[in-house]
Amino acid sequence: MDILRGCCNHDEQRMNLILQAGANFLLYEKKCDIISMERGLYDYLGRPDLLGVTRDRKLIEVEIKRSFSDFKANFEKRIIERYRDNPRIAPHYFYFLITNDIEEKVMAFSREEKHTGYGILVEDRKYIRANNIRKAVQNKEARKLSVKEMITMVRNQSKTLLEEWKRVDIKS
Repeated sequence: MDILRGCCNHDEQRMNLILQAGANFLLYEKKCDIISMERGLYDYLGRPDLLGVTRDRKLIEVEIKRSFSDFKANFEKRIIERYRDNPRIAPHYFYFLITNDIEEKVMAFSREEKHTGYGILVEDRKYIRANNIRKAVQNKEARKLSVKEMITMVRNQSKTLLEEWKRVDIKS
């Protein structure tokens, strides 16, 4: 937490910590070898908050939701429809990483929601991690990434890092 002090405003700092918690989940719990932030494999599939690739080339997507209305709106996005219509393009596992203050509403909604394959992670601010409170169901129709696609992911993430460095340099 101290490493972020002074780098940005409170909302940006909070989002950075939530992103770090999600990345820690992908890195340490899901054992992802590649993690991408704000960059998807293909632009037409949108820009997920976090995307991880396991050693056996399975894709795990994590979407961060800080408000209940943002969480609910996700089910009306075109990408979710695409995932439902064509599970081969969807990730093997899909998680929502939510903040503590919306956990109760999200869990109540999730019991009623028809699409129940997604997992739910809740931020743990004390340890900067994400607690898995509902496991995602594996999408068995999803295909494994090719080596070329994994290289594309790394390349896309490199572009994102370069864009971020430019943004930080301009602010300084």
